[in-house]
Amino acid sequence: AGQNASLGLVLLLGAGLLLIRRRELCAGLLVGALLYKPTYAAPMLALLLVRREWRALAGVSLWLPVWYLSSVLATHNWLWPVSYAHLLAGDIPFDFAQNTSQAYSIPALLARMNVPSSIAVGIGVLTFVAVLLFQRHRALEDALAAALLCVIICGPHVWIYDGVLAIPAICIAFRDISEPARTRLIVGAFMVAYVAFMSSGAPPSKLPLLAINPLSIVTLGLLFVLCRGTLDSRRVRYRFASQEN
Repeated sequence: AGQNASLGLVLLLGAGLLLIRRRELCAGLLVGALLYKPTYAAPMLALLLVRREWRALAGVSLWLPVWYLSSVLATHNWLWPVSYAHLLAGDIPFDFAQNTSQAYSIPALLARMNVPSSIAVGIGVLTFVAVLLFQRHRALEDALAAALLCVIICGPHVWIYDGVLAIPAICIAFRDISEPARTRLIVGAFMVAYVAFMSSGAPPSKLPLLAINPLSIVTLGLLFVLCRGTLDSRRVRYRFASQEN
């Protein structure tokens, strides 16, 4: 993967592993280190908040003055968050116009259908909140995989290299799906991903049938698998409770 998505994945997986081992403060420190890229850190922060991991959130808070003061030293501007917000507001539309063929998140796909950006982003946020609440009582590794998947499904600024964040969800899907469906899923996902990468650099006018990036099929399919697993586990718990009564 390009840019720094791989580093972000390593920090997120490290934080998840520490949470599973109940080393919450150390997990929070890793999440805090990820604040260099808020789009990656925000879903993890939301997951910690929903699951009431207060010690982990305390670890995150230790990074806030570090990142703020280091940015002040770099920019010589105490109000750099305001400047940063203005920069993003101007850069994101231009970036999207230049890389439209790579878009595969829900807000980006809606924007390509001429849906107003505020509505598109709002739908992405509501989708993320719904998935997070749906997963809050699941095993931590399942909830973490869903949160990372939501980064690339619900984010307004998501490109090809961010797809590495789907790796945990892919592993969960392989765990929960039995053969021969598992092999069929692997082959189908590989074919879709191959078409997506081959077409990512081509202008939409050259590929009218690929106005929607095929990677959206893979990511939305993974989200369905994760949510189906949540529903199945709830049905099992309900059945056991009914038998005990």
